[in-house]
Amino acid sequence: MSDPDLDHAREALAALDWLVVQDIFLTETAYLADVVLPASAWPEKTGTVTNTDRMVQLGRRALDMPATPARTCGSSRKWRRGSGWTGTYQGPESGVAESVR
Repeated sequence: MSDPDLDHAREALAALDWLVVQDIFLTETAYLADVVLPASAWPEKTGTVTNTDRMVQLGRRALDMPATPARTCGSSRKWRRGSGWTGTYQGPESGVAESVR
C-alpha cells in the first residue's frame, strides 16, 4: 500500500534503525534498505498475499523460478533464524489456515 505523502513515508523509513526489503527488483524502498533479499515473482511460488481489505489469497506456482535467485522462503527462513525468531512456519497453507481462525 502506498503512502500518498512521500515525505512522510521517507521520513518514517529513514527513522528505522535498519530496514530489510525483499522484492523481485530494486524499488524506491529497496534503495533505502540496509539489506535487500531476493524474491520470486508471484507465478514462481506458492504463497499467500493479504490485500488492503485484509483478505488472504492463496496463489499456486505456475512457473519454475530461474536458477540464480534464492527461493523466497529460504531467504526469509535464514533471516528469521538470524534475527532470533522462534516461531514455526509450515508453508503457505498454514498462513491461510491461520487467517481463517
